[in-house]
Amino acid sequence: LHLGNICWENNVNYPKNDLNGCENITQSACDCQMLCNNTDNCHSFTWIGPSAPSSAGRKKCCLKNSTNPIRQTQPGFVSGPKSCGKLEC
Repeated sequence: LHLGNICWENNVNYPKNDLNGCENITQSACDCQMLCNNTDNCHSFTWIGPSAPSSAGRKKCCLKNSTNPIRQTQPGFVSGPKSCGKLEC
């Protein structure tokens, strides 16, 4: 699990602006970011990690169409842009 990526925000949710209704399941925030990077109109993502309080949403990858998302503190969530430039995971 890669949680040290410099452009990710740990314990942060980007609420709203969902492209996919958070229906995708990925094994890591890295996989979620790669899915965003390969999806038209995706500009950022939120991944619900295994330490999130609600087990129902864990490992869900929420693709976002916002380039300037609202930030909300949420334990176990990882959010970030579609790409970290040269610092890919």
